[in-house]
Amino acid sequence: MKISVLVVDDEPLARSKIVNWLKKFDEVAEVQEAQNGFEAVELTQSSKIDLIFLDIQMPEMSGFELLEKIEKLPLVIFVTAFDKFAIEAFKVNALDYLLKPFDKERFENAFLRAIDQLKQIENLEFAEKLQSLLESQKGKVFLEKITVRLGKKISILEVREIKWFKAEGNYVKIFAESGNFLIRDSLLNLEKKLNPQEFQRIHKSYILNTNLIQELQSASHGDYHILLKDSTKLTLSRNYKDKFCKALELKI
Repeated sequence: MKISVLVVDDEPLARSKIVNWLKKFDEVAEVQEAQNGFEAVELTQSSKIDLIFLDIQMPEMSGFELLEKIEKLPLVIFVTAFDKFAIEAFKVNALDYLLKPFDKERFENAFLRAIDQLKQIENLEFAEKLQSLLESQKGKVFLEKITVRLGKKISILEVREIKWFKAEGNYVKIFAESGNFLIRDSLLNLEKKLNPQEFQRIHKSYILNTNLIQELQSASHGDYHILLKDSTKLTLSRNYKDKFCKALELKI
């Protein structure tokens, strides 16, 4: 994982020491600095911060006062020359308390604890999002049948029989095993109703039944040709390639 770290200390040398050590860790994507609480508040409001190394005694605004102004607290490791604040620090759920002067080994232990904690948080958030997605899908009914007209005859077409949809102006042409039909609809509207595990948008003009794919062939300008089992060849546009590959778990 990659994290963003904020170092808050009114002493330039103290900040520089921590920043230099942080830059040696692959997990650190970005390190920002603040020399006082006001700068730190602005940075937490303008960017996502995962971890703060925070001095306690600073002019005008202490580390504790700073935390009260942050809406969504990141992990906090206090960095201070005074041990008298330790109890209060852990009352605000600080992950660790580095007492100046501290050596590199002590710093690394604190940082690695933070990484472990952030990984646990990340896993928990992923599980919650997955559960939310599953809950949202409960009871959701995808389109199973489409009413089509052929002359004076109206028929019920099973969606699973459809090979692909093609946009034609204000209409959509359906290519199915039983024939071709024209309906007044849009691909955008159909895309919302179709089961994404079976139908995917491959082009601004096409939605394809992915069960019929036989192979993909590289084409020019980042596009691909999709060869179907009946030898039909359709184009996978580069604009839809990433979403298509993600849905089908493909790497091309």
